[in-house]
Amino acid sequence: MPAGGPRRRNHARGHTRTRARVRRLALGAATSALGAAVVHEASRRSWAAAPDPCGPDGMALPAGEEHRVATDDGAVLSATVTGPADGPPIVLAHCFMCTRDVWGGVARQLVAGGHRVVLYDHRGHGTSTIGSDTFTIARLGADVGAVLGHFELTDVVLAGHSIGGMAAQAFAVAHPDAAAARLRGLVLVATSARPSPMPTTSVTVERVLGERRLRMPTGTIGHASVRGAFGRAAPPAYHLEYVRSRVEGTSAGARVGGAVAISHMDLRSHLDRVAVPTTVVAGSLDLLLPPYHARAMARRIPGARLEVLRGAGHMLPMERPDEVAAAITAHTPA
Repeated sequence: MPAGGPRRRNHARGHTRTRARVRRLALGAATSALGAAVVHEASRRSWAAAPDPCGPDGMALPAGEEHRVATDDGAVLSATVTGPADGPPIVLAHCFMCTRDVWGGVARQLVAGGHRVVLYDHRGHGTSTIGSDTFTIARLGADVGAVLGHFELTDVVLAGHSIGGMAAQAFAVAHPDAAAARLRGLVLVATSARPSPMPTTSVTVERVLGERRLRMPTGTIGHASVRGAFGRAAPPAYHLEYVRSRVEGTSAGARVGGAVAISHMDLRSHLDRVAVPTTVVAGSLDLLLPPYHARAMARRIPGARLEVLRGAGHMLPMERPDEVAAAITAHTPA
């Protein structure tokens, strides 16, 4: 046998095995890419064909008057007032990194039912400015009071979604006299009194959310990145685009400040101070604030009623506007 023959054969076999592994990896990558493309295409088609729970007018807000609400720390909150002037008043506070039009499908139903509806953008969201105070849930609760005071509202049903629900709780527990004087009912939608067991710092959050201009993927990939905020039913593509674009468009200060504020809040021990009739609404498939948050709030708020919407996710005003509107109007005069 020629010298080095076995080495050459082993070397050749090694090359063959390497080439086979490369082919398998390449085939696997191609298959994965094809699978992902098929899934994305199927998702795109299902989102394009998905019925809109908000109806033919989508998320459009009903026509109304635009207002600017000044707070005591210099923030200016953009607000819309709509519906008959003598209708039972309702105030709607939106979720984190969205804007007041998340309530569009709900607000139109409320106005059609004869209610006076006030919607506003949280500080640092939409066209509202941030102000000089530290971004905290207590500060957002004070902003609720500023909105109620600006419009001189009493006998109000206050509904808050996600961080809006946190602001509503903060107002009710930190300003009990004002809450008793102004509120008729409280509706807490897909929210929590203690979202995170581990408070985080602004340094940590800035690494993820602190870019001055946050750039999210667009198209199907961008829509897939926010799909987890919704429940079982395929949402319309424009619902996904709404969430994606609002997250991208929220100011860096609000993104970082809001995330830190949410991680630090804990109102659990104060919920027994809530002295107005309360309904807590949750989606059974909410991945951001699972239903155990709602159950915990309902146990602690005296007399609170709990509604869990089967198959729904976190974006309840968009996913289930009919049921959310019904939960709100249950607190208004018959």
